[in-house]
Amino acid sequence: MHGRCALGANNTSPTPLIGGMASKVSQFVKEVVNFSSQYGTHGSRSYTAANLAGGFNIYDGYGDRTEAFVLRTYGHWWETCPSAPRIFRNSEQFRSQDFVEVRYEVPVVPVAIDIYETYHPGAVVRILACNTNLSVDKRKRHPGEVEWVTLFSGPTQCSNIARSRKFSPPIKTIDFPTNLLRLEFNSGDCGYYTELDGVELHGYIKEGMQEFRDRATDFKLSVTNQLLRMLSLSNRQISVGDDDDDDERLGYFSMLPDEIIQYIFKFLDLKSLCNASQVCSIFLKNAYDPMLYKELNLQPFWNTVDDIALAGLSARCGNMFSVNLSWTGGGGQVTEPSLCRQLYTYIHVNL
Repeated sequence: MHGRCALGANNTSPTPLIGGMASKVSQFVKEVVNFSSQYGTHGSRSYTAANLAGGFNIYDGYGDRTEAFVLRTYGHWWETCPSAPRIFRNSEQFRSQDFVEVRYEVPVVPVAIDIYETYHPGAVVRILACNTNLSVDKRKRHPGEVEWVTLFSGPTQCSNIARSRKFSPPIKTIDFPTNLLRLEFNSGDCGYYTELDGVELHGYIKEGMQEFRDRATDFKLSVTNQLLRMLSLSNRQISVGDDDDDDERLGYFSMLPDEIIQYIFKFLDLKSLCNASQVCSIFLKNAYDPMLYKELNLQPFWNTVDDIALAGLSARCGNMFSVNLSWTGGGGQVTEPSLCRQLYTYIHVNL
């Protein structure tokens, strides 16, 4: 890799802000840590993801260049061919087909991201930032867990205009520093292969941010615990009513046979089923029916699937014969023993 950290707009030193509390930094990719596909072969320098490391070399030129990062597919031909895997029960909001994860040298709070696209631009549909500096409470409950926060999400912007583009989408404001970004692509509307030359991250370094946030979190937890104790004392004087009228609160759904409710539920994706199970007891019973989980697509939820999530689904997967685990398990979220236990219950697995 040819990566170097570029500080400032023109390889200058960081710009100090008022009071010296933070410095603005602009930097290019130091290394590529993960990706779903690339046109080039492993170990080659042509058309590979490793070409994203370092500053841009092609922009603002336009054309097919071996020094760029190129995805393996474009258009819809590969989805319609006989050998294409069937996509089942996919979330309508999940449009991503490929991804690349890039690491920077200096963790910063992002304020802008520039993506240098040099051939058939417009395939970027989502950008996420990784938060490894979780709050004290989250670290205690889930040791080693990371959090992915969406900075940008939007439709493809593919066009037939033959010129390069510096794509600078509006990004969500976050309060934590990061040096790991994930770009997700959908090249279905592109007329040919999309090529990227570099990804530049702009942000602020904040000294002592994690220590300040941990102290604030501890204070918040202390206040919350005191309020809960006060509520617990006051609740002793409150008489809880009977649940005899529970059936009345369920409305007409209590009059429907389970077969009708399950027929309706089979049109829901996994997230909708989980939400429905929290509505009432009837929905809970039917949303956990194993017949609804014959096919399961976990790819849209790659950032939330871990050992706990797999264990929670195991009780519903007695009749499962197909599960899509693509992109899941990154960063040790899914351990080998947990995955092996689940595979015993699956007949067909798409990794």
